[in-house]
Amino acid sequence: MSANKVGKLAYWYLRLNGYFTVEDFSLHPDTKNDRGTDADLLAVRFPFSQENPGRHCFERDTSLIIPQGIDFLLVEVKAGICYINSTTWGNPKEAHVQYALRWIGFWDSEKEINEIAAEIYETGMWTNQNATVRFCCIGKEENFDLQAAHPKLVQKSLSHVVDFVRQRFTHQCLQIHHENWDTFCQEFAERSKKNHATTQDLLDWILDQGA
Repeated sequence: MSANKVGKLAYWYLRLNGYFTVEDFSLHPDTKNDRGTDADLLAVRFPFSQENPGRHCFERDTSLIIPQGIDFLLVEVKAGICYINSTTWGNPKEAHVQYALRWIGFWDSEKEINEIAAEIYETGMWTNQNATVRFCCIGKEENFDLQAAHPKLVQKSLSHVVDFVRQRFTHQCLQIHHENWDTFCQEFAERSKKNHATTQDLLDWILDQGA
């Protein structure tokens, strides 16, 4: 249950920041003898995304968003410390980044796809004037060894993500109807508004620590 709530939190954090997402993206094996796996999230944000419905002006997380070009994220979500699984994005020999790039369909040159993947595996990010592809880790705490290995990878702590979503629900979405949201989001919103719940209160609930 804990991991499920962490995954839903990551999904809503990205959605509220203007990203379209694919959950549990299947990385199929090349041969019958190989095992497939699932990536937590793929996400894409277009550069002019905004959400300003009249009397509301919904803020976005400027520490996450790249303002120019299309932003593609290959996302790992962890209830513990941030890291990249070797079974998903962490092993270049598996070529899972290339698989995801082909599925996304923004590039048609196999040479370019391989060049993009090589840079992502090395630094955690590839970019040009039109698009960016990044590794993104969301976890309980940031991993300095991971950042050293992939210096351009983006990491977000669960407390940062919880605080962003909590602020959205307590200061910007107070009068919005929640019926079309999933059960996690509805409960998160209710808990956020009840008894002035703190970021730590909500994080404990998400991680099932005395909640």
